[in-house]
Parts: sequence; C-alpha cells; structure tokens
Amino acid sequence: MQIQRFIGITSIIVLLLFSCVNSNNIRNAQQLYDNGDYLKSIKMIDLLLKNDSAMNYSAIRLRGLCYYKIGNYIRTIDDLSMVCNHDSMDTLVFIRMVKAYEHMGKLESALLTLNKLVNLNRMNIWALNERGQVYVQIGLYDIAIDDFNACIKVDSNSYIPYNNKGLALDYLGYHNEAVVCFKKAISLSKIDSKLYYNCGVAYLYMDSLLEAKNEFDIAIRINPNDTEYYANRGIAYFKLKEKDSACLDWSKAINMGSAEANRYFQEGCIKQVQSIFNGDKNKQNKPH
Repeated sequence: MQIQRFIGITSIIVLLLFSCVNSNNIRNAQQLYDNGDYLKSIKMIDLLLKNDSAMNYSAIRLRGLCYYKIGNYIRTIDDLSMVCNHDSMDTLVFIRMVKAYEHMGKLESALLTLNKLVNLNRMNIWALNERGQVYVQIGLYDIAIDDFNACIKVDSNSYIPYNNKGLALDYLGYHNEAVVCFKKAISLSKIDSKLYYNCGVAYLYMDSLLEAKNEFDIAIRINPNDTEYYANRGIAYFKLKEKDSACLDWSKAINMGSAEANRYFQEGCIKQVQSIFNGDKNKQNKPH
C-alpha cells in the first residue's frame, strides 16, 4: 500500500515538474517571438511538442503565429486550423488565417473563415471590413458595400470603411457617390495621402480635371514618393492641355520606376498622341 502511495505521489510530482518545464518552454518561445526570433521559437516549440504526447494548443498556436511571420502560410493554416477547431473564439487566430489565405490567393477560403468570424460577432469591424475587401477582389461590389455600410453603422468615426466603400462605388461606376465617401473619409483622417489620391481618381473618371489635379496635389504634398500620384496628376495636366506639366510629372514617376508613366510619356510627350486617354480607366489602389 505504501509503495503504491509512493508511486502515485511520485507520478504527480513528475507530472507537475513536466508541466512547469513545458510552461517555461512556452514562455521562452513567446519571448523569442516577441523579440522577432521566429525560427528559434519554432524550433523550441517543435522540441516541446515532440516530448509532450498531449495536444498543447498554446504551443501550436504560437508556432502558427511564427510561421505567419516568416511567410510560411501553408504551415500557418495547418497549425491555426487545429487551434481554431479547439477554440473558436480566438480572434487573432482567425485574423492570421484570413491573411494567410489571402497571401496564398485562396479568397474563397478567406471568405469562409471571415464568415465564421462575423457570425461570432456581427459587430466585428475588422472582420466586416476585411470581408468587404475580399468581396471587392472577387468583383462582388454590391455585397462589399453592404459590409462597409455595416462597419460604418458600428463606428461612423472610422475613415477606412468610407474609403473602401468609395472604391467599390468607383468600380461600379458611381463616381459622384464615390467622391462623397472619399470626402467623408478625408474629413476623418486628413493625413492619409491615399484618400486624396482615390478621390482624385474618381474625379478623373468624371473628367472633373481641376478637382482631380487638386486632390493629387495634396496627396503628393503628404507623400511625394508614390509614382501613381505623379502618373495620374500627369493625366489630369495632359487633359487640361498643360503638356509640359504632364511630361514633368511623368518624368518624375519614370525616375521612380513607373512603367505606366513611361507609357504615358512615350505616347503623350514623344509621339505627341493626343487621344491616349480616351476611354482609359485608371486603376485605383486596393481597399485598405
């Protein structure tokens, strides 16, 4: 009897010690993750899981997050899917899975994951906005707008859903309505150059050339290093019959590596073609 009791107590002590070692290893792996040393963190977790027959979801979760950081999206999905099935309320796991699917171009899988996240919390602005962006990428603009409207209903002070709604409206050809959304976004965040650029593109679609140029002016003042800003302001100048200014903007964009601006420069400044932008649709940036 005493021997059995001794064995039982010894087993409990061993389990407790093993549990403490595992906890310390996870903490060390977390510290490596926090310090950006993702490969060492993965190696430590691999060793921990190899020596632990039980399913350690905390370790698997951390390894999945590490894989995401180093761009191994297949392993990210492998690990985080297990964690998701175990704990369906872990929002960060869902977010990293969605982003991993998007990086892999698996938009349908990203959409399915986002649907689960929205169903968990229908006021989750990140999930609604992200799902709207996926709908935009697959061309379902009307459904995307529904999600962006839902974001706005939850938080009307966030500029991001207004901007993304504007982009979706622009793709649908509702440029006036898009400008209204971009202006609202600008009123909420006056420092994001993309908002002015997107608004300028919408004005270009409507041939409101002075308005377009003015928006591009502001975008360039905020961020003078984006080639698209110069390329599209060059289009506005060219249509305004200000060829020298157009060629100067395109030259700047070319020096910054823009192939698109080089095409405009060759056609409009070298070959003197006057109709190069007739019916030309300029692409906006992807939603935020």
